[in-house]
Amino acid sequence: MYPFCSKVLTPISIYFLPILASSPIQAMDQQVPTTELTRDSEEEVTETKRLRRALIPAQDRRWPNGRVPYVLTNASPKAREVFLAAARQISLNSSLHFFERTDEPDYVYLAEDNHYPQCHSRKGKIGGPQELALSPSCQTVGEALHELMHTLSFLHEHQRSDRDQHIVVNQKSFGVRLNPKQYEKVKDAIILGSYDLNSVMHYDIDPQNQLEISLRDPNTIVRTWPRSTLSPGDIAGLNILYGGTPNTAPMPTDNQLKVVLSKHELILPENGTGTVVLQVLPNVYLARAPQLISENPLITATIDSQAGNTFTLKIQAQPATTTEVLNRVFFHFLTSEGKAGTGIFTVKVVDGTKVQQSFRQLVSSWRPAGSDKKQCLEARRLPANAQLNPGITPDNEVLQAVFNDDQLSIAIAPCDANKPLQLWRQDKDGYLVSRTEIHCLAPLKQVGEKMDMARLHLNNKCEKNTPPITYKWRYENGKLINVAFPATALSYAAGDVPVMAKIDNSQPSWQHWYWY
Repeated sequence: MYPFCSKVLTPISIYFLPILASSPIQAMDQQVPTTELTRDSEEEVTETKRLRRALIPAQDRRWPNGRVPYVLTNASPKAREVFLAAARQISLNSSLHFFERTDEPDYVYLAEDNHYPQCHSRKGKIGGPQELALSPSCQTVGEALHELMHTLSFLHEHQRSDRDQHIVVNQKSFGVRLNPKQYEKVKDAIILGSYDLNSVMHYDIDPQNQLEISLRDPNTIVRTWPRSTLSPGDIAGLNILYGGTPNTAPMPTDNQLKVVLSKHELILPENGTGTVVLQVLPNVYLARAPQLISENPLITATIDSQAGNTFTLKIQAQPATTTEVLNRVFFHFLTSEGKAGTGIFTVKVVDGTKVQQSFRQLVSSWRPAGSDKKQCLEARRLPANAQLNPGITPDNEVLQAVFNDDQLSIAIAPCDANKPLQLWRQDKDGYLVSRTEIHCLAPLKQVGEKMDMARLHLNNKCEKNTPPITYKWRYENGKLINVAFPATALSYAAGDVPVMAKIDNSQPSWQHWYWY
């Protein structure tokens, strides 16, 4: 479990979990004695010395009074469900109080990232809004517990400097999907108590010595994975940091507010503009005009309101603004019932020459009869391959395609910000690259004046020194023209099928595409 958790962020203060009690009740009732404060180091630690450790970091990242405000409006029902289950479990076993944000400046917001199969969280309270992400492939109570413990200041147990007495880390087992930094010892950290092999903060341990972590003593008995409950040591660690007074506060709840965004990440050139459409659900009455805040003063945002709690957010990147990093924009709203919500998306401003090389959607100007829904070019796994892995989540669908699919099919579908296989970029050589990074768009065969676009090809063909010219495209006046067939353009055909058709100089919408 947890192979993709936690972006690599350098914490100023870190806690590790102790084993101080054999049950939740004992842990909650236990009084923490006065202890000698000793910083963790690489030196060998004796059991006597280690048992004395219950340490306070030099810079405190605990949440004041154990109060943690949260926002759920950006997340799916499943992500909300597992987040709340984890928060309630922590609340029942500690003095921590999780509650829905109203106007608190420091809070946790639950997010989903369908583009990358990982969960992540910041370490402790960093100030201001901070993200806790639960991607579809890791929406379990155990994963949510793991990330919430990060939010509360805990680091991975297997990164303690005294781990070698208990486990063996086999770096030869690391694959391309693993981040080696998540297995390195953390030297400048504060240890609390004894090593806890049963913690939710410990990565998988393999008794057969075939995974990245194995037991030093193969006879040691540990909890199995996945782990969906806190260990006694997890609970004791929470009570050391936040006090052991039983929690009488209300349990965490969900106000059922949701925002739907047309874009989670907007890519702009310097001095460029763009729009994000946002809708608040359900269609409740808003007590006042929403507040739109950009955390970067050089990226400005304004609101245009439409019916049905729909808003067009106009984003402007000021001249000479090239951030190359993601900047957040916050849409705060309050209902007449006093319920608060926040919609959050990111803006990245890049050099104008790099905009085409950033992943975005390719949108057709054509609309099916009776529909005003935007239509996007979409890569899809072949039915035979998809049937081998039923129930794959959107983020894992990309990984499945990377590791298993020589070819993908191509279609046109309603634009969906949560579908990573609708994301494309055009590299400096003109290749149209799918979000998988290894599939490039190319005609498969010619039928009269049309080119059948039923396949995508692996980039082991489009990255060679002499790639087929059919992989190269140019974007002219809204048309996508294949260099090998300059008299034809990518076109929207009946049945939501993209084809190559003879260029129509009357500029029909079914041959016009734009990047979003």
